[in-house]
This record gives sequence, structure tokens and C-alpha cells, in this order.
Amino acid sequence: MANMPCVDDAYWQCFMPLRCYRAAGVLENSALLTYRGDKSRERYQYKKNYCGQKNALLLFFLIMFDDIFTIKFARIRVSDWERKKNEILKNAGELIYEKHPKGEFLETNFSEYKDEPDRMNVRELLEDELSDFMLTSGARVLVNGSWLERSTKGMSHSVHNHGALGYSAACYVCYDSEVHTPTQFIAPFNNSITGMTMQYEPDDIVEGDLILFPSYLHHYTKPNLSDKERIVLSFNLHCITT
Repeated sequence: MANMPCVDDAYWQCFMPLRCYRAAGVLENSALLTYRGDKSRERYQYKKNYCGQKNALLLFFLIMFDDIFTIKFARIRVSDWERKKNEILKNAGELIYEKHPKGEFLETNFSEYKDEPDRMNVRELLEDELSDFMLTSGARVLVNGSWLERSTKGMSHSVHNHGALGYSAACYVCYDSEVHTPTQFIAPFNNSITGMTMQYEPDDIVEGDLILFPSYLHHYTKPNLSDKERIVLSFNLHCITT
């Protein structure tokens, strides 16, 4: 290693174990500069003064990471939206204000789906979208609950999930991206490095978007801080793979 040339602004990509370079004295007095992650790879970048000059000799130690568990999250733009929106609102019926200790601080017809599983006629209204979801997910789905939720100013929905099995969905019926926020999701595991809870907020949600996510995934809605009502069509799907 003593014969290594001094090259200004040179990058040396190292694929040998880091301990080999440390044992050879290359990493003596090295200073950790940056830590970068590019999804499946994490690269540690080091800088060393070499040959008595301030040459930028950067050593890269490449570690391969695999994503062994994934969460499948779907997003579909509902076709023929204006017609379907009118049908959804017409089917809503009476929305009852609910304020329970568990945090359902909103107006909804949720209680009606116990007597009528597809209260909002999702199977017919969103037939095309459900067909697309089945085609890409590889499973047949049955609607086993549909309801509407309305949040006026100050209303919100605390952290909850929809059970251990299947998929759940939210279709944004009355939604202004300038003043409303979409559903907030909480990862089922913490950040491995910091131990912190990880959250996800779908980007660029607009009215007429339909999102589908595993029912077990904890989620919530932030308080509506505007004077505009926020209305979401929610439903659960039972997935059949055989």
C-alpha cells in the first residue's frame, strides 16, 4: 500500500473487507465524512491525507442490503369521476356525528354497514378499479364493509387499523389538496437506526384518488383546519387467493 500513487480528487472504490484496508494502514487517522443510502446499498466514505499532501483519496466500502419485507400500497385514479362522485354522495344518507373515546371524532354512516355490508355500493361503483386491483394483486376480493366519513373544521380520526387480514381503502370524495391532508400511515416497525416511529404520507393526493393498503396498517387523519368539508369513502376487502 506504500506504493499507492497520490491522485488529487480521485475515487477509489473498495470491494475488499474494510478490515483489510484498516490492517494495511490505509485508514489510519481517517475521518468519517458522509453516510449515504440508496435504497438497497449503504456507502461509507472516508478521506485521508496521503503522501503528506491533502489529496482527496476516497475509500468506499460497499455493503449490500436486501429489503426482506415489503408493504404493498396501491393508488388508482378513479375513472368517470364526476358521475361516480355524485353517486357516492347520493348513497351517503344520513351521516351521524360520532365522538367516542377511541377517537372517531367525525360524521359517518359506519354503523349501517353491519346490517348492509356494502352500504355504499362499492362493488358496482368501483368495479373497474377493483378489477384492476385484482389483476395486479393476484387475488380475488370481496367487499365486506363500506361507509362514508365526513370531517368538518376541527374533526379528525385517531390511530386505528381495520383488522389483521385483507386490504382497506380510502377514496377521496371531497378533497382540496390546498387545505386538506391525506391519510397518515404508521409503519408496523420502528427505524432500526434511531428507534423512532416511521410515518408515511401519500404524495400529491387529489380528489378522485383511491388508495388501498393492508388492513393491519395503523393510520389516522389530521384535524381538518379549514372551513371546507373533507369526505372520504372507506371500505374493506376480503382477499381470496385460491
